Formats: sequence, C-alpha cells, structure tokens
Amino acid sequence: MTIDPESIPNHAIIKTKSDIEKLIQMQKSISDPINEGLNSIRKNVKKGGGKKYRKKINTIYSWKKFISETVLIYSRQFLGKEYKIDLSDPSWSQLDFLLLTFEEYFLSLEISGNRKFDKNDWGDLLNLAYVQPEKKYWTFEKKWNNIFKENETLSKYIFNKNAT
Repeated sequence: MTIDPESIPNHAIIKTKSDIEKLIQMQKSISDPINEGLNSIRKNVKKGGGKKYRKKINTIYSWKKFISETVLIYSRQFLGKEYKIDLSDPSWSQLDFLLLTFEEYFLSLEISGNRKFDKNDWGDLLNLAYVQPEKKYWTFEKKWNNIFKENETLSKYIFNKNAT
C-alpha cells in the first residue's frame, strides 16, 4: 500500500509537525539540565581526585534511588497513587543491565570533557529495562556498543551473531 502525500490533509500535517516539535522540546527539557549538571560534575571530578578516583565510586544505589523516586513522582502525578520501590528488594537484579549501563554511561559523560547527553539517550537507556538476565541486546549504535564492550558484565548481555 502506498500513500500519496498529496492526499494527506493539511491540518493533519500541521498537527503532526506540532506533535514532533513538542516531543523534541520534551526531550530537550531532559537533556539540557543533565548537560548543565555535567559541567559542574566535571569540575568536581577534577578537584576530587580525578578520573581514577571517580571510576572507583559505585553509583548503582544512586540509580536505584533515582528510578524509585521517578516512579513515585510519576505514580503520584499521573495515577493518583504512590508506588514505592524498596531499594533492597532482590528484584532489582532483573534490572542489572539497565543499572550498570546507567552507571557506565554517566561515568563516561562525567570524565570526558566534551561529550553531551543527547536528547535521544533517555529513550535508549529506558529501553534497556526490557533486557532481563539471560537475554541479549543488539544495537548498531557505536556509542552504546563501546560502553557495553568496556564492561565485562555488560558485554555478556550483548547479542553476538558469531556466538555458537
């Protein structure tokens, strides 16, 4: 089936463009503050012992707390209920790939001087919640593949078409 672009009503095109612009603005409302925060974090990394010291800091608990708070805020705002997630719940192990990728990705942003959080990164990261232990993930994006290759635990989640 083919669609003749001339057959699409002008109001539908305008609405679609408006929806796309809103989505881009929402993405920027997330990425811009993150990038601003990265600038101050980078200064603190330089003052606080440098890259080697920063690499030794485990931030998994902080990411669990961030996700838990995000769920709580979202559930209050959109569902009228409070969903609290116990930070010591063993079910967090189902999100190892997501949590480790958050940690590695933000570490790479914090210790590099010029990389920025891209407006599409948030969606990419949240997609990783679907990757459970014993499952594999596949992407063509070099940015993510480089992060996965640098971490032994993350590399186990990566689909390898040459594996037997």
